Amino acid sequence: MSSTETLFVGIGSPHGDDVVGWKVADQLRGHVRARGAGSLDVRIEKAKSPIQTLDWINGIRRLVLCDGCRGMGRPGQTRRWEWPMAELDRATWSGTHDFSLSASLQLAERLGRLPPLVVLWSMEITTGDAGDKVSRAVAEALPRFVQRVQAELLNQTARPTTRVTRAPTSRNGS
Repeated sequence: MSSTETLFVGIGSPHGDDVVGWKVADQLRGHVRARGAGSLDVRIEKAKSPIQTLDWINGIRRLVLCDGCRGMGRPGQTRRWEWPMAELDRATWSGTHDFSLSASLQLAERLGRLPPLVVLWSMEITTGDAGDKVSRAVAEALPRFVQRVQAELLNQTARPTTRVTRAPTSRNGS
């Protein structure tokens, strides 16, 4: 693994709107090539499942994830969160994820491997079944979404590198 400070992971599949994380990753890769690898100290990966991220986070100070979700707004609407984020459990993430986004981040945290700063960018999607095409709402929102994510990645020092840890929850309600 390179000595990059930031890892960007686009999560998704080739089906319908669920491709949004991958499309953002592809467009960011194009930007890195166009400007030169030294101008953007970001490793860019694509994953079918959030659990794959654990293979790439060693030595990373900032993890930026991008995924499509359902149940948090209107199609094409985007959001930015920082970990910990209770909203993850309210949204429905792609059915192709064998281990949920929230569970993957919690596992990394328990293993002491979670980077100091974790950011999640999401876009509300409508389709994700095999054979679906990208919806009009997502296609129209995608260019601006990529610009917003790219602006954050370029601003390497915009956020502090500390985070608040989630308080443990009890299953018995106490």
